[in-house]
Amino acid sequence: MKRFNFEQVHLLLIDQDSVIRQTLRNILTDNGFRNIRLGADLFDLKSSFKTLEPDLLICDMDIGECGLAPFIHKLRHHDIPANPFIPVIATSWSPTPSAVRQIINAGADDLLTKPLSASQILSRIKSLVLARKPFIVTHEYIGPERRKPDAAREATIPQFPVPNVLRAKALAQGRIDPSSIQQAIDEAVATVNFLKLERDAFQVLYLVDRIVPALAMFGEADEATKMMIDRLIYLAEDMVRRINRTKYAHVAELCESLMSVTTNLRDSQGCPSLKDVNLLKPLAQSIHAGFAQKDVEAAQIAHKISSTVKR
Repeated sequence: MKRFNFEQVHLLLIDQDSVIRQTLRNILTDNGFRNIRLGADLFDLKSSFKTLEPDLLICDMDIGECGLAPFIHKLRHHDIPANPFIPVIATSWSPTPSAVRQIINAGADDLLTKPLSASQILSRIKSLVLARKPFIVTHEYIGPERRKPDAAREATIPQFPVPNVLRAKALAQGRIDPSSIQQAIDEAVATVNFLKLERDAFQVLYLVDRIVPALAMFGEADEATKMMIDRLIYLAEDMVRRINRTKYAHVAELCESLMSVTTNLRDSQGCPSLKDVNLLKPLAQSIHAGFAQKDVEAAQIAHKISSTVKR
């Protein structure tokens, strides 16, 4: 049987209810946790991440106007300067089905319904130590595998383990090496970035194949097309952010050009430039191809297309 030692684990506990906070703190302290920071709201959550690198987050999912989900989404997508692989247990009194979907789709590991018993919370924590789910990356989701095993699906969406600092500390026989942990996190972030870039490139093609015919047919963007254009801008920005310091840096110029063209379309006030519309497909196809071509060849193509955009 595994022996757990939670003394080195840094745990962040956020709950609006002071009684719940104290009850959970007592449960956790009685079971060996010594480094527990408490908070009551979204402000405390965000502030804590500026000064603390938690190894486990237990948080009320109903905090703030929009709840916990947007924060978890940003954490998993590395929009927050912290370890994006921190295990997250969300809690709620009576979550609706839509709220459950929202928090799980944001990338939380678990959702527990209050009131929480000692055995319930400890069982979930130990499960995260011993059998945390592998991560997957899609064009809109980064986080623990959400679905039951499916052979066909597993063939197309790779699963991979991510660094689990909670596990490393809970099972450690002595002090752990922070530098080796950070190296593992950095390597996993690089893997996520590569997979996300591939997914984004496919999604760019998918959106452009729908935006161009819609603009050609109607001459201006309807509401559905406007939403796709906004999504395309987000994808281009995300790719530019992730692509730095990778071997695909040559594609960054294409992504910046796509961002420029798509922003022009969004701001065209119903009169999109034919030049911008005609550039969408070559840009999307070149971005997709850029991940398969040699650096020199792809860089030449990228520069040629980007020069056309700037003219």
